Amino acid sequence: MFAYLAFKALTGRYPDALQSAQQETPWKFDSTLGLPYLKAAEGTFNKGHGVYAATVKEAQEYADEHSGDVYLVAPLPGMQAVVGETGWRAEAAVCLGRLTEENAPQIARLVLTAHSQGLPQVKDVLCWAIEQVCLEAW
Repeated sequence: MFAYLAFKALTGRYPDALQSAQQETPWKFDSTLGLPYLKAAEGTFNKGHGVYAATVKEAQEYADEHSGDVYLVAPLPGMQAVVGETGWRAEAAVCLGRLTEENAPQIARLVLTAHSQGLPQVKDVLCWAIEQVCLEAW
C-alpha cells in the first residue's frame, strides 16, 4: 500500500519504456520492485523540481495533449514530497499501472483501502475514488 496515490500522464510502454508525457523524461525500471520509477536529479527538489502527479482530470488533459495515457503513481517511500489537495510533487515516484475504464473501480477501491488503513491520500483523488465506487454501485 502507498500513501498519496495520484495520477500522471505518461507515454511509451509499461513497465519498461515509459516517459513523462510533457517533459519526455524517461522512467527507469527497478527490477527489485518490478515497477518503473523516476527520481529528480540530485539536489534539484529544493529548487522546485521533481515528479508531479495530480487528479485523473488533470492527468487526462496532459495525456490527451501529448498522446499518452493516465497512470497511477505514488511518491517513492522515504523520499521528500510536497502534497496539496489536488496532487503532489515528489523527489521520486513509482508507477503502479495504467488507469483504464475497466480498472477504474479497482483503482478507486485501492485508494479507499489505503485511506482506511491510515495512509494519507490526496483529497481530490480520494473524492474521485468515492465517486467511482458510488457510480459502480448504481
